[in-house]
Amino acid sequence: MVTNVEQMDDNKTSALAAVAAMLGRGALDDAAARTDALLGEYPHCERVRNLCGAVRFHRGDAEGAEAWFKEALAIAPDFPPALSNLGNLRWTAGRFADALSLYARALSLDPALGDARRGLGIALGMMSGPEALASFRALEAQGSLTPPLRLAYAQLLRRLGRAEAARQMLEAAQAATPGFADFYLELAAVNKELGDREATAAWYEKAASRFPGNPGVALSCGNAARSAGDPEGALVHYRRAMDSGGASPGLLANMATLLLDLRRPSEAAEALEEAEALQPDDPYVLSARVDLELRRGRKADAEGYLRLLMEQVAGDDDWRPAVAQYLWEVGRRDQARELLERLLERAPEAAEARRRLAGLLSREGRYHDLIDLLGPLLDEEPAADVLMLVSVAYQALDEPELAEFYLQRAVAYADRPVASLVQLAEFSLSVGRDDEAEEYLKEALASDPINAEVHAVWGNLHRSRGREQEALASYRQALARNQRLFSTYTGMAALGDAWRDEETWDRVTRLLAEEGDALAPLDRAALCFSLAQVHEARGEYATSFAHYREGNDLVARVLDYRPEDDERLATRIRELFAPGIPEQGATRAGGTPAPLFIVSMPRSGTTLMEQMLGAHGDVTPCGELPFMRLALADNEVVDTGDLSPAAMERVRASYLKRLERHAVNTPCFTDKLPENFRFIGWMLLAFPEARIIHTKRDPVAVC
Repeated sequence: MVTNVEQMDDNKTSALAAVAAMLGRGALDDAAARTDALLGEYPHCERVRNLCGAVRFHRGDAEGAEAWFKEALAIAPDFPPALSNLGNLRWTAGRFADALSLYARALSLDPALGDARRGLGIALGMMSGPEALASFRALEAQGSLTPPLRLAYAQLLRRLGRAEAARQMLEAAQAATPGFADFYLELAAVNKELGDREATAAWYEKAASRFPGNPGVALSCGNAARSAGDPEGALVHYRRAMDSGGASPGLLANMATLLLDLRRPSEAAEALEEAEALQPDDPYVLSARVDLELRRGRKADAEGYLRLLMEQVAGDDDWRPAVAQYLWEVGRRDQARELLERLLERAPEAAEARRRLAGLLSREGRYHDLIDLLGPLLDEEPAADVLMLVSVAYQALDEPELAEFYLQRAVAYADRPVASLVQLAEFSLSVGRDDEAEEYLKEALASDPINAEVHAVWGNLHRSRGREQEALASYRQALARNQRLFSTYTGMAALGDAWRDEETWDRVTRLLAEEGDALAPLDRAALCFSLAQVHEARGEYATSFAHYREGNDLVARVLDYRPEDDERLATRIRELFAPGIPEQGATRAGGTPAPLFIVSMPRSGTTLMEQMLGAHGDVTPCGELPFMRLALADNEVVDTGDLSPAAMERVRASYLKRLERHAVNTPCFTDKLPENFRFIGWMLLAFPEARIIHTKRDPVAVC
């Protein structure tokens, strides 16, 4: 509801502003009493009567509200706020075409009237596509398409999947009305949707040049620069917005979160203090304050601000995903998960809630649940972050082909693919494709040279190649930018002299002591394993062993390991192979490489064995491949007990199909997954030409 109080003397303006504030905080009885008093003082004021209608509307009295709005229009027929309020009444009654006509009239009188624009967007969102199109065509035929309505028409076309038609309409509208700033911003948005990055950047640049004193344009350009991976450019635009329109709480909160991303917490705190002086209970300000305190490691303070934020946004579903994320960060994980689950029960289409809940499930290691949750989003055109979550899940579930497939899609969909490139680099490292990992990291670093995650994975790459000094430098660069990259500490601790860095390990020890209970299990486990390695290197074995035990317990909790599954498999192996290996299995097809399976316990020398074999020109080392387990699962031969030649041919084909992406062009290849010892019987049947190498080491030295 519009409660416009402009163009009045100071006393009237102050009085009506007070009533508007009462409505904003839900004090309806006080607002009603005050408007009745104002009506006695100003009986012929259209603004007072408009406000009386707004009060009645908030109290659910639509009939009374309409009567007051019409009285306001009887006094001033071209009073935009009353026209807009009547439009609001119409769409709440389902009369969308009537609502559009009223908004059109209001916006023709006051193109900047925010309530009319919001109401127009709501009405269009509730109309069917054909109904909305028909209304706009009727307005166009009447010559009533003002710039705000033409903008809404283009947005409707985008919603209906007609982005190219929207772009053409906007280009014509911008040429006809070059002074309407929103056309420039919408053209940037529609070009972004169409994948034209150069045109997107050009329209933002035109908007900034054409409207240098417009704070809304500067803010939009800043947000665009931020999402495109240009934080310093975004900061420039935000400061222009402040210079143009003054410091608003929302703008200052935006600046604060950006400064946090740039690892400048002191400047972020200054921006927030300025915002709090203007409006301390603004939700965006409170949200930025929670972020700041979390970055500082002050969880108690963050939780206090979070309580205030929850009071301000109570009942607002749009805020629930962010609130749930904060609840998780302060250690209230069950409450975070329940909040999102309740929201999805009520609104299954809430994609942001679905993504946030998937993120929490990933951190809990519940990968099957994550994939089920995100399944509906994969049927549409999914966002890059959704694809990355699914990829991580499949990687954790030993499904490398699916993991890589979804990662490649994430890079294709991402506006700023740095995170996807980092994930691809990590994936390539995990399957022994170091050269590919390096190319992905180079591309990511060129796009975002200060990204902490990029430097952390560079460290992992250097470590895998035995370059310990380069690895240590990369890890330190990563931690200088983000001290909460927990897995980076584990990689760093594995380096020869890293245990001498007392400052780093003292910080990790404090972090574990002060925040351990509130950390996600895998994050806490990473800190435990890093300290375990450091204390082991120092010869402090009792402390080291305690950290190893705690880390392993945390990982076991997340993995939900069930010993009965292994017991069932062992029983099945005895049942099937105790009599011996059947004589007839699969037949070797000509031209296929022969596997060299290296099996044993972990830490028994399988890597050294593969390196020695891989030095021969006839052998391609392929690392640890989960292909045998997956091939058996594909064909369900463990459960059915089918050892027939036909079944083993299918197992062989499944394995070799997965092997294709390794491009083996030598007579032999290695598969050094130690736990493949469980599948030796099936391996001999599916690959009669295979050689199985069992490495042995003192039991005390293996794990």
